Amino acid sequence: NNKMDLNGWDMYDIGKKLSNRTIFEILSMYKEKDEELNKKSIEYLQALNDKNETNKKRIEEECSHLSKEKCVIAIKIADEFTKENKK
Repeated sequence: NNKMDLNGWDMYDIGKKLSNRTIFEILSMYKEKDEELNKKSIEYLQALNDKNETNKKRIEEECSHLSKEKCVIAIKIADEFTKENKK
C-alpha cells in the first residue's frame, strides 16, 4: 500500500510543530527532515550490508514516517506561499 495518510494521528506532532511558524522556520524544518532521511539512508545501507533484517525493517518504518512528515511540511510551505501570493 503506497498511499500516504498525511492526516493520520501519527502526523499530529508535526502539524502541531508547524503551527505559528514563520516561512523561514518551516523551510528549516523541511531541510532538517531531509537531512534526517539522508542519515537513515546510510543506516539502511549498513543494515543491508550487515544482513540485519530487524534493523532494516525498523529503518524502513522510520524512513516512511520521516517521508510523510516531509510531505506535510512541503504542503505547509505551499500553503504559506499561496497565502503570500494572494495578498
